[in-house]
Amino acid sequence: MGTRTVHTGPSSPVDDLQRVGPAPWPPHQQSRSDAWFWSTTFVHVGKTGGTSVQEYLTRSGISHNDEHTRACSPQNQVCQVHARPVALADIPDKVPVFITVRDPLSRAISAFNWRNPRDGAPHLRGRNMSATADGRLYECFDHIDALALSLESRTPCGVTARASLQPGWASSHLSMGFAFYLEGVLDSLTRQQDAHGRPLRRYELVYIETVEEDLRRVLAWAHLAKGARDFPHAFGDYPGRNKTRLSEVGRQLLRRHLCRDYNVVQRLEAHAAKASRINVSGPQERATITAKLHSV
Repeated sequence: MGTRTVHTGPSSPVDDLQRVGPAPWPPHQQSRSDAWFWSTTFVHVGKTGGTSVQEYLTRSGISHNDEHTRACSPQNQVCQVHARPVALADIPDKVPVFITVRDPLSRAISAFNWRNPRDGAPHLRGRNMSATADGRLYECFDHIDALALSLESRTPCGVTARASLQPGWASSHLSMGFAFYLEGVLDSLTRQQDAHGRPLRRYELVYIETVEEDLRRVLAWAHLAKGARDFPHAFGDYPGRNKTRLSEVGRQLLRRHLCRDYNVVQRLEAHAAKASRINVSGPQERATITAKLHSV
């Protein structure tokens, strides 16, 4: 048995706490009411590797709803929540949850580039978006740094830049970050307690940097099937994917305006660090997003 220790800066909310692997979720002793639910909920935050996760579940023989199907069904093992806020009904008691996560700034860059009609995703390239909120955004900006540097501007494009980062502003992934998905259920996820009043972690975080390793651990934790041998990497290549350069001023402005997303991630990581777990497998260390933020 081992523990995963996170070393953070002095102002980090996870100071001196251990981040360890999750205890196996209790086997489902389903009552008649429990049988109406799926066994696990997957919060697929856009541009965090979620499409690859979805494909991996399929390869592993684990049933799930399609990412653009809004309703969850007990006929599926996994309820995938994507492109809409998570509701309390999506995370019923006794149902474990896993969430794909990534540094909010990196996620925003990827979301901007993916949707860009000039050199983004193949199915979006050249599309006429002039009548949409996204169209106004890309008429103003072709590069994420230009957007970031306009966040304090009073010009019409500056107003558009600020609006584009507000949760739910448009149908694109840029405005659908961690706050969009999870603010409404964050208290429910992070205030669970066991019989002794200790924090009980009912969710696991799947980081894009270690997605395969994390997901295999999640499948065992949630008592799902053993994962397939090969892990897919979906949507990894398109012309504008490498337009990631940010000026230092742009980086600082973007982080400031993504504060709600960072707050959600920090609360998830802090609660995960405090939650009581047993049966830890394998010593591992990972610098959390919170720790990385305080190290720069």
